[in-house]
Amino acid sequence: MVLCVVVSSATVLVQFPRAIARLDRRTDRSESYTYEDREFAAGNSIIPNKQLLYEARALIPPSGTFRVVTGPRPIKDVRDLTRLYAADFARYFLMPRRPAPGSPWVICLGCDVRLIGAKARIIWSDGAGSSLLRVNR
Repeated sequence: MVLCVVVSSATVLVQFPRAIARLDRRTDRSESYTYEDREFAAGNSIIPNKQLLYEARALIPPSGTFRVVTGPRPIKDVRDLTRLYAADFARYFLMPRRPAPGSPWVICLGCDVRLIGAKARIIWSDGAGSSLLRVNR
């Protein structure tokens, strides 16, 4: 019994400082993240330009709706899979705004603006394929 207590105590004395050091490194890493990094998190690998969703959140009213339109090319590899998740990420990032098929606000990721319609107006664009559109009715 005494041996178990001695071994347990020795283990705690060795492992506890190591665990604290690991937590300290994790805290330092987390602390180095900016507010944008923390808020956007996994979206960095899904949305090509995070400024697009920040603009959408600033311009689309909280009670408004939006739709996500991606480019026409077929999905061939893992890099293209991010287009599938863009609408899901936008749905949660833009809450309480809701996705809706006929919404006048369009988040365009590599889509052809001409296919959205003649009344589509570019509100914001990064010039590299990401844009926020407004369709006037």
